[in-house]
Amino acid sequence: MSLSIGKKLTLSLVVSILMLLIVSSPKQAEASTCSFYVGFQYDITNLDFPGGKFLAKENIGVKQIKLTAYTPKPNESGSVVLNVYGDRNANDEPLHSFTVTFTDQAPTQIVEIPIQDDNILNENIRELYIQLSNPSPNVCFYEEDGWHEALLYILDNEPPTLRIRPAEASYDLAEGSEKMFEIKRLGDLSVPVSYQITDTPVTAQPSDYIISPTEGAFPTEFHDDYVLDWLNSQVEYVWVEVLNDSELESTETFKMNITSPNAQIDGPSSIEFRILGNDGGSSATIQLQQSSYSTWEYINVLPVTITRSGNLTKEVSVFVSTANGSAKRDKDFGFEPVRVTFAPGQQSAVINLYIIDDGSWEGNETFTLKLSDAQGGAVLGSVQQATITILDNEKRSN
Repeated sequence: MSLSIGKKLTLSLVVSILMLLIVSSPKQAEASTCSFYVGFQYDITNLDFPGGKFLAKENIGVKQIKLTAYTPKPNESGSVVLNVYGDRNANDEPLHSFTVTFTDQAPTQIVEIPIQDDNILNENIRELYIQLSNPSPNVCFYEEDGWHEALLYILDNEPPTLRIRPAEASYDLAEGSEKMFEIKRLGDLSVPVSYQITDTPVTAQPSDYIISPTEGAFPTEFHDDYVLDWLNSQVEYVWVEVLNDSELESTETFKMNITSPNAQIDGPSSIEFRILGNDGGSSATIQLQQSSYSTWEYINVLPVTITRSGNLTKEVSVFVSTANGSAKRDKDFGFEPVRVTFAPGQQSAVINLYIIDDGSWEGNETFTLKLSDAQGGAVLGSVQQATITILDNEKRSN
């Protein structure tokens, strides 16, 4: 019996719909191979690291790291390897390596990582990198990019210390300049620590400088995800600023003193500052301290002082030479021409003239000491040369 055209079309449409439903229906989900989803149970969850964080004082002996296999399947076991590295380079040899096995009856395992108490004072926080690897075929990690990594911060347990950097005990500061100091809290971070800053004017006036702040304190607790903020907050800064003035002054000094009632100081507890004047514009003035000197022939050495005033912030220099008079170089006196350099802040320099005692009567003799060719932004002052008189100490022969 043949079908009518209408019935043929209806049957064809039904077959097409059935084929479309078969093709578009979802496939049956494949059975998961993960019997265990393994992850750390962190001390601190993360915001700035893919994994989490653990904290331990170095005198704890061992740090217990807890691993949990979530949704374990009955009657199965699985394993992972926990490696501990000295830094975040997992290509290095691990410091410690542990194989951890899970079952449905023991889904939580504890790994004890040895912590060395090194008794080293004033050390920074140590950081260990922990990584899970080599999972057995039926073990998966939650969030592959994070749940198998962690950082372990080892906190010092030595007495609290404030480390001062830079560590020099004296500095030169030009008027209008400033210097920053870092105060870092080390040692036992669980102990409250405070500090105080005082100043001691020596030749400077309190109005010549500003020290800020004059006190500070360090936190003893961290909150949730902000462990790195807490660790980084163990550093504070102190600024020393030298103020400008228009007075023509010599070098002035003052001191900054750092004390703490509950921490030792690592570095200088008293720091001296020299204020280098910049008055007188950009130039320094170099001249001899006196315009004339006299010395007995037997004295052998005559010291002569050269002074620098005005702007003390730069290195400057001057050329020093002699000119013969009745006294002759290498016969009555000795001196090799030389360039004398003044370091920043240096206000005077001394040169030595060597007087030759020749043992014969010549009477008093003279020669000239000269300054010339000032460099480094310096100019010569009014006393650019001096007359040196050698007084004869021999008896006059008839």
